[in-house]
Amino acid sequence: MTTTTVKVSSKYQIAVPQIARKKLNIKQGDLLLVDVQDGMIILIPLHHLLYFFGEYSNR
Repeated sequence: MTTTTVKVSSKYQIAVPQIARKKLNIKQGDLLLVDVQDGMIILIPLHHLLYFFGEYSNR
């Protein structure tokens, strides 16, 4: 598990840390699904969801 801290800018933006970008293969322009659960923000790269659902929708 990788844990790090990010700061919210005055425009409410955050930067995804390099270690997370590399582990999840996130590139500039990629879309992230933003989910809020139990007081947490969860970011999921859309290409991971498309791969998962593409894999299992063919069965």
